Amino acid sequence: MNLSFRTALPGAIVAIAAAVVAAPALAADPIAGRTKFSQVCAGCHTVASTAVVDRGRNNPAMIQNAINTIPQMGSVSGRFDASDLADIAAYLGNSPASLSFAQTAVGQSSAVSTITISASRIAALGNLSATASGDFVVQGGNCGSTVPAGTSCTVGVVFQPTAAGSRNGALTISHNGISTPIPIALSGTANAALQAGLSADATTLAFGTQTVGTPSTARTVTLTNTGGASLDFGSIGVSGANAGDFARGGSCAVGTPLAVGATCTVTATFTPAAAGSRSASIAVAATAPAAGGAAVNVGITLSGTGQSAAAPGVGLSATTLSFGTATVGTTTAAQTLTVTNTGNAALSFSAIAATGPFSATHTCGAGVPAAGTCTVAVTFTPTAAGAATGTLSLTSNAAGSPQTVALAGSGALANTAVLAWSPSGGADFGTVIVGADGGLKHFTLSNTGNAAATLGSFRLAGDAAADYRVDATSTCAAGATLAVGASCDLAVGFSPRVVGPRPATVNVASDNATLPTPLTLSGTGQGAPQPQLQLSAAALDFGPADSAGRPLTLTNSGNGPLHIASLALGGTRFSVDTGGTNGCGAAPFTVAPAASCQITLRWLGAGAAAASAPAGTDTDTLTLRGDMTPATATVALSGTAGNAAMSNSGGGGCTIGAGTGAADPLLLLMAGLSAIVLWGRRRGRDVRRGRQALAIAAALTCAALPAARAADVGQPLGVASVPGADGAPVPLHDGKARLTYVDFWASWCGPCRQSFPWMNRMQARYGAQGLRIVAVNLDASREDAQSFLQQVPASVALAFDPKGDTARRVGVRAMPSSVLLGPDGRVLMQHAGFRAEDEAALEARIVAALKTP
Repeated sequence: MNLSFRTALPGAIVAIAAAVVAAPALAADPIAGRTKFSQVCAGCHTVASTAVVDRGRNNPAMIQNAINTIPQMGSVSGRFDASDLADIAAYLGNSPASLSFAQTAVGQSSAVSTITISASRIAALGNLSATASGDFVVQGGNCGSTVPAGTSCTVGVVFQPTAAGSRNGALTISHNGISTPIPIALSGTANAALQAGLSADATTLAFGTQTVGTPSTARTVTLTNTGGASLDFGSIGVSGANAGDFARGGSCAVGTPLAVGATCTVTATFTPAAAGSRSASIAVAATAPAAGGAAVNVGITLSGTGQSAAAPGVGLSATTLSFGTATVGTTTAAQTLTVTNTGNAALSFSAIAATGPFSATHTCGAGVPAAGTCTVAVTFTPTAAGAATGTLSLTSNAAGSPQTVALAGSGALANTAVLAWSPSGGADFGTVIVGADGGLKHFTLSNTGNAAATLGSFRLAGDAAADYRVDATSTCAAGATLAVGASCDLAVGFSPRVVGPRPATVNVASDNATLPTPLTLSGTGQGAPQPQLQLSAAALDFGPADSAGRPLTLTNSGNGPLHIASLALGGTRFSVDTGGTNGCGAAPFTVAPAASCQITLRWLGAGAAAASAPAGTDTDTLTLRGDMTPATATVALSGTAGNAAMSNSGGGGCTIGAGTGAADPLLLLMAGLSAIVLWGRRRGRDVRRGRQALAIAAALTCAALPAARAADVGQPLGVASVPGADGAPVPLHDGKARLTYVDFWASWCGPCRQSFPWMNRMQARYGAQGLRIVAVNLDASREDAQSFLQQVPASVALAFDPKGDTARRVGVRAMPSSVLLGPDGRVLMQHAGFRAEDEAALEARIVAALKTP
């Protein structure tokens, strides 16, 4: 609280000519000083801040000097002794008063109120302290333990009631300028803790049946603030399966507070977009800031049924009517067609008629009510021998009018045999393995005429006629007589000779009968199930550190069981272990289609045995024999002291080094590569020089370097993530993909220009099946990588490792290099380099891995 001192002459500024000597702060009583000031000085002065009063704060010498030198203050001369002046100076400097706080809820905090403490222009205040009692707390402000001369500071106080009702306390201020601490009365009124409440007079709105596209009348829900604090609506929204069918309105709105006890409305209308049950909900969320931000929510369930606009519909009990064979000039018995009104309005017909040698009568009259039915009777009167066709047309007020029914029959002369098949269409034998017997299909041949028929041969025709046979169990035979109304059985067998669809027909010959339409025969030949062996590596190189052995995964990528008869080694320096997790077991063993198992190869020169191993390189060949094609598969094995090269080298790339120290060959060559490329760019004035620089760089990078340690098959990759283009980490195994293909590349890598289009195709082809591809760039310059990507776009995930840390930890030794990770993040395969002939094998490995459960 600032203080002022005004002169008795309005508008006049009093200048103090006498010099004021700073004196130490006096111990005084500001409470007594307030009394003296109000009794003697208040008639002419207030405590509003002026330059003169500022000099008198905690400065009794200044006040005495003013009394002595200002004529207007002569009336008070002799009325104050030194103690009185000290008390008044303390009052002016500390402004004791009272503070009253706004109503505050129990458990909440009021806003901060401040008290200002000022020091005189010539003396500082020290040992300043402020304490509060009751439900009041010193909080905020900027006072320390001292107030420099001519400055002021503030003490903050907040009201934190612990019980309802009037609450009182005091703020006590003390410092070395006063003898009596200054009590400032504090008061406030506390309200009981506020509660938030919101109620609705309904929580469901059922709109019943409504015509599609037509809005309903609005329905209303009234919301009431039942709590003790005003509510602010945070959101009022419609959600759910058919949210678009319901529109919200009403007076409740975000940004419009709801006072205690007040009400507002939420309205909804229903406009169904489709027929059937429709549902959604309205969620109302509000908070009460005065109640500590307490939240209240109301949910309103919305429901209704969409009904199509009234319209008739036509449903027919059949779309074809077949009358068989009838004697020319005679009328067959009627066949009945039932017509159903499938709509919700009356169905009326303007015409019902048949064409050809067919006639129709009906009971449909002028109209059929919704869900009602009527019948149409159709007869056949052939006018000539042979096949006859016609159409029954029903013209109505329904959509799709006219509806039609195909009519068919056959005319025969009197005293003529008529042969008919049942079933008349033929048969499908399904899929049968080539060379196997697909079983028999039976057909009944009947004489529906009025004279006996003499059967001739049964002839198979068509591209695959030789795949079918008339079985000896048939009772239909050439030369047999089929009396009027009699029938016989024809049994047809199927044994496909080649893979694929095998169509044919079969018919009977007769010189004295009307012949039926030939039977249509169909079936598909399928090749016998074939196993296919896929190995995770074609070669394994061992070093002394490979004491645990190197895993080899066997995958059956075919569609038949794979039987491995034997696993054989040519020498004694290597051994095969078929046990362990997912082990194949001792040969012979079987691998199901799309399944895999694992064996472990060990070199006797690794681990503890290395000390006694003969010098030089051990080589051997693992030979696998089974019923795959070809029947044998081999894996080249080699072991050399200090060698731990990566397996399954694909070629088509440049070999690079890997190290662990500051002189890492990979990093040094990458840095050299970058320098050469930059030299080529700066020095080159045409495309030819730029290409020469890249050629030199690539040649240097492809120089012989120390072999790199590869990530072991069956083990985790050892690198969790690599930074992406924006610096955020790109996980190499995200835990979601079924299969992850990680490719390491650089802009100077020629084969990378072949591998990127292939990776783009693989991502597009198998991404939906769970394949994820991450391409890790090893260029020291991001500009080089971006230039490459502008020429060879990528549709796979990209990451950037300019220091080569990832390459060193994974053991990259060629560009490009790749690893295939399973769903658990373990390495399934490594591959170095890239050639066009690698594409099919790599894709087959991906397909097989995706099929593995």
